Amino acid sequence: MERLNRTLGSSLRALLVDMEQTEWDILLPALMRGIRATPHSITKEIPNYLMLGRKLRLPDAIVLEEPPLHKEMSTDYALALQDKIRKCGNQLRNYQYN
Repeated sequence: MERLNRTLGSSLRALLVDMEQTEWDILLPALMRGIRATPHSITKEIPNYLMLGRKLRLPDAIVLEEPPLHKEMSTDYALALQDKIRKCGNQLRNYQYN
């Protein structure tokens, strides 16, 4: 959580260079969307996918692309997501202890 706060703080400071300091709340949703859509350096997974079970669709994808078709059955999807979350947790644990 501290790393997220540090990233968030430095990103907001960089974006507010040419703006009023009181306008940070306007930038926050777009900044958080960017953070949630960026793959983690260790797990290579997008935080939004690990937390919500779906990839983040950015505004350009919503306008330009067809909606994704859900071909997987819900149990297959849940098992695949659970396996991916377990693997990411193991990767983070291994990184932390090395």
